[in-house]
Amino acid sequence: MTPKVDRSILKIIRNTLPPHCLGQWLSEVHVMELRVKPAYDNTIVMIEVAPLFLIVDASSRIERFRFQTSTTFSFDGSHSRNYIDGLILYLVNLNIDEFNKELQQTHSTLVIHRMFGKMTMEEIKPKIDDAFASNFSKTWGVKPHWRTLLHKSEEENDAIIDKLLPIPYFKQFKDRFTEEQNLLSRCIQESSPSEDDLQLLNEATEFNRACFKQLKEIDLTTLNDKQYFRLKDYLRYVYSASPCIFNDVTPDIVYRVTIVVDKFLEEGKLRQSNYLSYPPLEVVRQRGVFNRANGPDRTLFYAAEREDVAIREMKPKTGSRIILSSWKNKTGMPLNCFPICLTAGINNKMADRASYAFEMIAEKMHSQVAEWMKIMFEFLASEFIKESDPINPKRYDYLFSATFADMMLQGFPESSNVRDYDAIVYPSVAWNHLPNNLAILPPVIDSKFSLVEAKEFEVLETWYEKDIPLDQIPVNLLFWRNAVGFSNGCITWEDD
Repeated sequence: MTPKVDRSILKIIRNTLPPHCLGQWLSEVHVMELRVKPAYDNTIVMIEVAPLFLIVDASSRIERFRFQTSTTFSFDGSHSRNYIDGLILYLVNLNIDEFNKELQQTHSTLVIHRMFGKMTMEEIKPKIDDAFASNFSKTWGVKPHWRTLLHKSEEENDAIIDKLLPIPYFKQFKDRFTEEQNLLSRCIQESSPSEDDLQLLNEATEFNRACFKQLKEIDLTTLNDKQYFRLKDYLRYVYSASPCIFNDVTPDIVYRVTIVVDKFLEEGKLRQSNYLSYPPLEVVRQRGVFNRANGPDRTLFYAAEREDVAIREMKPKTGSRIILSSWKNKTGMPLNCFPICLTAGINNKMADRASYAFEMIAEKMHSQVAEWMKIMFEFLASEFIKESDPINPKRYDYLFSATFADMMLQGFPESSNVRDYDAIVYPSVAWNHLPNNLAILPPVIDSKFSLVEAKEFEVLETWYEKDIPLDQIPVNLLFWRNAVGFSNGCITWEDD
């Protein structure tokens, strides 16, 4: 599913193709022209997609005939640059299908078996960069979301928080549950919900839609502690009823990077293997900061499915020492994961599968139930996949995703007969959302995973900002030592 996109009808802006053209040496050229139109406010992106099919003289390369269409798309630009790049790729390829259909309907002999091929991100990325660089920011003076916008002041945040929609009665707890929770349970179980239930469900959907829009206006990078406590209580009600989607993920090996800290060393080496695992809860509480999938009252084991991704996620600085550890799923059993879905606009196979699974589920339930879930999933996806360089000392940048994750990972009531989640799986923002990360609960790590390898390196050079292939490591490392054994919580190194 994609976010709301407005579009013009496909328009043929030039067609000079003759019915046939015999006896001439001709060549074909396919060109994708992509233009960024001026935005009518600073959050709406407008893209004109204009595929072009040229017939040129084979020797002189002078144009003889052309066929070109044009379609303009506009959509909310308050997402990360990676998200928007992916959405543009999706829309361009959608438009290419429409272009090919119109091209064949010309019935010119020059277009028989001629098709404009689908584009890849590698092919279209330079065109997107050029379009935004030349049109969007410089020409029109509009700074999109991912550029350096002026941060909101604490007073501006206060004004937004003061105007947040009041919590409606159906989101307020009565005993252990809210009326919205009970309502969703009925609507999911019954194929034909009552009119009263549907009316209430519509009210809940519209509240969420408006509420999430308001929350997006808050600048979390400048949030202060007083504002956080106000939002913390507010989110408890907003998230009181949350959609569930389950995905079995069976990792064999996961990877984690630990930055070596002097105070944990014994005779110059890290000896205790627990330092390579999830941090103790008391340490997390002492730090008091948020991460993408946990707040300061929960500890998680963050891991990546690839070594290079684990390094890029942690971003160790030049001169630091790191330990890259490998953890094996000794049970071979799948983890019950909450997958981030409805992430249209990014290239991530697992997120795509989760989105497809939701679409299949949505077809079997009442459309208003599906819409309620869709609004929630889209908001959560935008928070889990957003680019963030946390400058807030408490890392409140992750408040919305972390608060939701904390609630989902706390477990379901025993009476629900629903299997608790083991982890949250989400696209790696550090690597353009292509691979996945896992945020795994400590008891799952303790019972299902074993530390099988640890290698220590010194970071000599980094290039985290470079766009490199996924199979390349984003640092230059100097190998120091390799672990040869793990016993009774201790690490034995090869140079002991």
